[in-house]
Order: sequence, then structure tokens, then C-alpha cells
Amino acid sequence: MHDNLDKIAKYLVNPPKGILAADESATTCCKRFEAVNLPCEEEDRRKYRELLIATKNIENYLTGIIMVEETLIQKDSNGKLFTEVLKEKGILAGIKVDLGLEDFGANGEQITKGLDGLGERLAQYKSIGASFAKWRAVFSPEQGLPTDELINEANSRMIKYALLCQKNEIVPIMEPEVLMDGSHTEENTKNTIARVLENLFEQIKNSDLYLPGIILKTAMVESNKDDTSSTTAEEVAKWTVEVLRKNVPENIGGVVFLSGGQSSDEAIKNFNKIMEEGSDLPFKMTFSYSRAIQNSVLEEYAKGNIEIAKENYIDRLQKLSK
Repeated sequence: MHDNLDKIAKYLVNPPKGILAADESATTCCKRFEAVNLPCEEEDRRKYRELLIATKNIENYLTGIIMVEETLIQKDSNGKLFTEVLKEKGILAGIKVDLGLEDFGANGEQITKGLDGLGERLAQYKSIGASFAKWRAVFSPEQGLPTDELINEANSRMIKYALLCQKNEIVPIMEPEVLMDGSHTEENTKNTIARVLENLFEQIKNSDLYLPGIILKTAMVESNKDDTSSTTAEEVAKWTVEVLRKNVPENIGGVVFLSGGQSSDEAIKNFNKIMEEGSDLPFKMTFSYSRAIQNSVLEEYAKGNIEIAKENYIDRLQKLSK
């Protein structure tokens, strides 16, 4: 089992190729569709995601695509399962398995739910063709947050998820996202990422998790999303690499980055600088973006400019795969 987990993790985190996150819930997807005046019934979502999955040559830039359950079981316009389309391209199918957030404590914090019945769901997803999964936890870097109680419990749940994944020979992506929302500084972000990662890997030491068979998905050290111009790409790269070097074990299966609300251009520039700055880190790194790749694609798709949408898609992937 360990050999297979190791093999999948190495395949996924194989720069310059990266991972597309196309795992927006139906609710989130509809918000984005409504913003560009698109209807959002299940068939509308299927057609758009077919573009993301079936566009020619994406296999030159992607090792995996993370989906939601709805997409995992859908078919393309020719009646072929999306998982089969990806398999033919040599792209691994991933599945987001958490069930969103619920309130936690008295500080307005939220924690990820979805452990109930997860083992059975993972076995089903494996039989359909999923070889990796994702679980997202969220942490605010605002003053006094996150609480130690949230960090402990959120990471504990994420480890339980990862253990269930590995039991089913599925590689877990663990995503402790430090949010860009608020008025915090880059120093707040840096300290929060460090706190969360230190706690996470300390808990992992006391678990049965196989470290080379997991992937960490992390935010970058940025200021809040309304003040990103206060930090240069060089600073983002320097601080992000510092945090990873200090807090991430060298034998982890790999590290991937989320864009977290950055603009497409900013997310691409910051990522490329991080890859330069962290070229001597002992683990491999790559991207796992959603909006930073999809925003311009969806805008053109909504206008009916399908070929331009595909061109924009490939253009973003190329810029991330230098």
C-alpha cells in the first residue's frame, strides 16, 4: 500500500505540471455562474466542466484534477465518464470529500465537517476511479485568531480524514487554508501558517499516517486580499519558503499552493517566484489553483467564446508550468 501511495503522490507533485482544483460545490459554482449571467442547473455545470476536462493538450500541464462527487460520476457529450477521459489523458482523478463548514466555539470560527460515513464514500470513489482526495480546513489570521482549540481540533479531523484515505489507497491532500479575508498583515499570515503547520505535523508524528503518501496544500504568506500590493512577489516567495523550510518535514509527498483569492496574474507571478526561491527545498512543489486559472476561462465561456476560453485556459497553465 505504501508503495502505491508514494507513487501517486510523486506523480501528482511533478513540476512543472500541476493540479487543477475544479471542486467548487454546487452553491459556490452557482455564485460564480450568476456573476457572469450563466444558468446553473446540473447540466450547465456539466458542460462547463467538460471544457476543463476535455480541452486538448491539458495533459501537458496537469497531473490531476480535483472534482466534486457530482462531476466524478458525470459523462462527457459522447457518453464517456469524465474519469475515463482523464485516464486516457494520463491525468489522475481527485475528489473533494469534506462537507463544508460548521460553527466552532464562541469566536465566530468555523470547522470542517464530513467524517461521518467517509470511509464508505472513499471506497465508492476509489471504485469509480479516484486516486486522490482533498479536505480543506480554514483559519483566520485576524487578531487573536485562530484559537488553539480550533487548530487542534481542525488538524485532528484532517488527520482522521487522511488515515481513512490511505486505508483506501487514496492519497490525501491536506489543505489547512489561512484565509486572505480581513485586515491582517503578511506577518499575521506568516505566524498563523507556522502555528497551524507546526501543530499539524506534531499531531502527524503521533499518528499512523504515511508521510510520503500525503500532500500538503498551503496558502502563501500574503497580506489581506485588499492590500496585496503592499508585498512584492520576492517578499511573498521569501517568507513562504521560510515557513515551509522550518515547518514541513522533508519526506512529505509534496507541497502544492492554493491561490486563495489572488488575481490570476498575481498568483502566477508569486508562484513562479516561490519555485525559484524554494528550488533547494528537500520536497517537490507545484500549483493547485482554481479561480486563478478559471476566472478568465469562465468569463469567455459565458460569452459563448468557447475557443477563446480554451486558449485562456491553456495560457494560464503554460504560465504556471515554466
